[in-house]
Amino acid sequence: RRFYSRYVLPNVSKGSRVFVVISDGLRYEVAAELLESLNHNTRGRAKLEGMQAVFPSITKFGMAALLPGKEMSVNNKIDVFVDGYATVSTAQRGTILNAANPESVVVTYEELLRMKKQERRDLVAGKEIIYIYHNTIDTIGDKPATETKVFEACKTTIDELTAVVKIMVNDLSAANIYITSDHGFL
Repeated sequence: RRFYSRYVLPNVSKGSRVFVVISDGLRYEVAAELLESLNHNTRGRAKLEGMQAVFPSITKFGMAALLPGKEMSVNNKIDVFVDGYATVSTAQRGTILNAANPESVVVTYEELLRMKKQERRDLVAGKEIIYIYHNTIDTIGDKPATETKVFEACKTTIDELTAVVKIMVNDLSAANIYITSDHGFL
């Protein structure tokens, strides 16, 4: 629940821009393989830390927990709110980020990939916090018809996240990049 205040805010306070990639369903073991890929295929140094997910460990709670805010609440329909704001969509999460820091922007991995280099630069120009939502593992693993392909999705995720880090570093001059998850999978 303290991700934003522990990792994002200190860097912004120092005047650094922060990129946060949230990969839905990324578990620790896949992150360890991603670490190897990043250290082998990109400039810079990556390190791995464990964090405890909120309970219940499902998307709607985990996504809300990674946002800034003082209070996380749930209604009778199990809708999750941060400081009274809904958190179900990427746009709603962007509203919460902008309430905490108007120099924030939210984008999905797919949207970022569709952009040309200059569009990406325009998106992050003047921004201090950039949240990128990625959803390969959970999309595949959360449906009975495709759940047996979740291990293939893990490999795809490592490739996609390595590629997006290269885009952030090469196209957007990113130096502070956090890759995290809302929850893992069993």
